[in-house]
Amino acid sequence: DFKYVEVDGEGTIRQYNSVYDDETKVGLLDARVTKPDGAFQLAKKPDAKPESAEVYSVTPVSKLLLLFATKFALLDPSGMGIEMDSDKPGWNDAMNGLPGLLGSGMAETAETWRVADWLATTIKRVDRPVVVPAELDKLINVETSALGDESLDDMAYWETTRKALEKYRSEVKLFFSGE
Repeated sequence: DFKYVEVDGEGTIRQYNSVYDDETKVGLLDARVTKPDGAFQLAKKPDAKPESAEVYSVTPVSKLLLLFATKFALLDPSGMGIEMDSDKPGWNDAMNGLPGLLGSGMAETAETWRVADWLATTIKRVDRPVVVPAELDKLINVETSALGDESLDDMAYWETTRKALEKYRSEVKLFFSGE
């Protein structure tokens, strides 16, 4: 894994290379479409060649739930800030060095809270189920279970949700299962 790098031989860890061009993925992403009605197409894992991948659509609320669940899994070990998990956090040049130092931000936490509040209100008001990809469902189930597990301290909770997020990312790197 080249994302987390030991820099001084004494255990100091930095986060580098969190964003890079994966030629296979970039080619597949170029073929995806956002429809005018706001529905998004996700690639379903093909049986044979990647070029033959089918697509399935998700609603905007499902997409926002995906955003919330992945951001929630990025809470830092203290449960306060959203970890800066890219090379350009919020495109704020003054903070470009923080992702390498495993920094986190409270502004992102506040924005994630706003998304969560909107989702909760909207889902309750509409009163119908939200259909999400199976991979996202697994991530949300791990997060929910970890939240309810009183035996987990802050670091154990963070490790549980971080592992679930990394598993989710590896599962959907190129395709969703379509389930």
